[in-house]
Amino acid sequence: MKPRLLILFLLVFSFACRKDKCEPEAEKPFADLPPAKDPTKSEKYRLKTRLIYANSSRPNPYTIVRYEYDVSGNLAKESSFDFPDVLSQYITYEHQDGDLKKKSIYVRQLDVLIPGGVSNYEYQNNKIIEREDLRGDGSLVRAQRYEYARNRLVNTYTADENRNYYHQLKYTYDSMGRVMKEENFTSNLLSSNYSFTYDDQSRISKKTLLTGSNQVLSYIEYVYEGNGKLPVKESQFDENGNLINILRRINNQDDYPTEVILEDEKGANTLEKNVYADGVIIDKKRFSAPWNFAESTYTRYEYERI
Repeated sequence: MKPRLLILFLLVFSFACRKDKCEPEAEKPFADLPPAKDPTKSEKYRLKTRLIYANSSRPNPYTIVRYEYDVSGNLAKESSFDFPDVLSQYITYEHQDGDLKKKSIYVRQLDVLIPGGVSNYEYQNNKIIEREDLRGDGSLVRAQRYEYARNRLVNTYTADENRNYYHQLKYTYDSMGRVMKEENFTSNLLSSNYSFTYDDQSRISKKTLLTGSNQVLSYIEYVYEGNGKLPVKESQFDENGNLINILRRINNQDDYPTEVILEDEKGANTLEKNVYADGVIIDKKRFSAPWNFAESTYTRYEYERI
């Protein structure tokens, strides 16, 4: 029986390759801000089509993205079309035991689809340990390795085109398993680092950017509402403690933002407006600061019931 299409309006952030796992990067030791949850994920629906418009007043999208799945429910193919139906590129996904093993991209060039690149992934103990990104001609774009200790990510390394590996990131944890420091390296030299503090619910309350010699460059303070995991307020300060801007979110009961507002010297202006239905995002409008906060993109989604 054909799955029933649930026609919804929608936008996608990073689309998952399987129900419980996004495209594999080493798991970050702290929640991304924002948001930790993917608003396109659901136990009842899966994404079938994404329609991208210049703005909500336009009658037709300029890009249509369609998604196909294998028999296990893993994402198998993602195809992008220029309106009305001209294939511009597609991506295929190959899985093994539920893990993404290979991603291949094909792009249109002079009306012919040619290989645009390949990503290969290796795992150990259910964690990614290596990623390799290649150009369409097979030459290396980048390679990354990941190291773990006590089941936690502790180091990442990035290779150049000659496969010389350099230290990229290092994570330090406290006794509760929370990351306290993220150190960033350039050519194996410490260039900058982030330090983190937490509230009594282990949510990040402050994130500080420092130089390699531990001089403060800027910091962000986070405020939450109730037991929510997504901050309702982020205040950014410079190295002297002067307020730069404030980012506010109006979150719904599922801890997804319905509106994101930037407050700075220009006043309070909306950056995003999102609409949700039955636990998934169905409509997103983005507004551009360089365009005097005019609407810059509008995205709708279509799902099918699982």
